[in-house]
Parts: sequence; structure tokens; C-alpha cells
Amino acid sequence: MKHVEEWYDRYELKQELEGNSDKVERRVYLATDDPTTWNETLQFSQYTFVGNIEFTKRASKFETRDTGTGLEDIIIDITLLSKCHFLVCTLSSEIGRVAMELKQSRHDSDVFYDVRSLEYDYGLTDGPNKIQLVQYASGEKATSGEIQIQPGDMIIMTRNYWNGFYYGTNVRSGKKGLYPTHKVINLPALIELPNAAVLNTLKAVYENYLPWLFNQMISFE
Repeated sequence: MKHVEEWYDRYELKQELEGNSDKVERRVYLATDDPTTWNETLQFSQYTFVGNIEFTKRASKFETRDTGTGLEDIIIDITLLSKCHFLVCTLSSEIGRVAMELKQSRHDSDVFYDVRSLEYDYGLTDGPNKIQLVQYASGEKATSGEIQIQPGDMIIMTRNYWNGFYYGTNVRSGKKGLYPTHKVINLPALIELPNAAVLNTLKAVYENYLPWLFNQMISFE
């Protein structure tokens, strides 16, 4: 609710600056597949929550979600969300992304500032892979699918599972798999490395393996 509160605070201030003294009714359209969320709304007495709890109940069960009625519920939710002035959602969710895209289709200008994601990071397309340096050797495997790593290895991280493990490719061995997050550090962007000698060494060792990494490398000469 933090993002919603901040938006309404800004909206009320804008109304006051424009000389409009009408009281702003703080209304929120709620679309969720978790019925307990409706109980949480009771603590926000200054807001009026609009939505259909029956939609939520059907969406919370697989046997009723994947039906014609369930599909109609989702379409209604997405349509109404897209018509809200401000959208707060998880953009890793297909529902959130479709609502944002439909909202954008109704505006000539970018709706970027009218949307907030509840996640730390997200991507509507695949983002750049992170290059990491191994600081500590791997010990006994804590989970299946874990790869062996050694200090000095470089890893191309492609996914963070948010459970203590990354997924990526060990450049030295070519192996793909899981590895502990606490045993690696993220390397700074190559363009920001302070030492040209370090940069040239990285280029000499890894250019054949990671050509895409050096396509736009700046020159220190």
C-alpha cells in the first residue's frame, strides 16, 4: 500500500495546487488470487476497496480457475486494472504485464511512471547476464544440480532463485548449474574497471568465450 498512498498524496497535492478543494476518495481496485488479501484490507480504513471476492475465490483453486468462468474473471480484472490511474502489481506476472500493456495501448505517452512493480527487479524481456567471480571453493554439494567452482572462476549468472543459490555457467569448465550465492561476488561493469591492465587481462583470457561481453569495450589508450 506504500505506492498507493504515495500516489494519492501526490494527487491530492496536485488538486490543491490547481485550486480544487473537493475531497479525494481513495479507491483501490483489488485483483488477487489470495482470499486472505481481502482480510488485510480491513486495516486500511481510509481506502475503499473495489473488486469481486468471488473472482478471487475461483482464481485460488485450480479446478475453478481453468474454466470458462475463470477466464472471464481474469479478463474483467485485467480490463479494469488497465483503466486505473495508477497500477501496482508484480510485473513478473502475466496478469500484471498484460494490464500494463493494455493500459499503454490507451495512451499516447509512456505509462512508465503510472506503474509500480512490487518486486525488486523484473524484466519484460531477458536482461543482461551478470558476470561473477568465485571467491571460495565449493564444498560438499548441498543440492542436486550444484556445479563445482574454484576461486578465480568466472561465472555467467542467468538466474537468481532467491533461496541461497544462483544458476549459471562456469566459464572455465563450461558446466551449467547451481552454486551458492555467498561464494561469489558480482564484477563491476567492465567500463568502470579502474585498472587498464586488469581489463586487458580479462579480455585476453575470456574474449573467445564471451565475445558479446567485449563488443563495445572502450579503449584506454
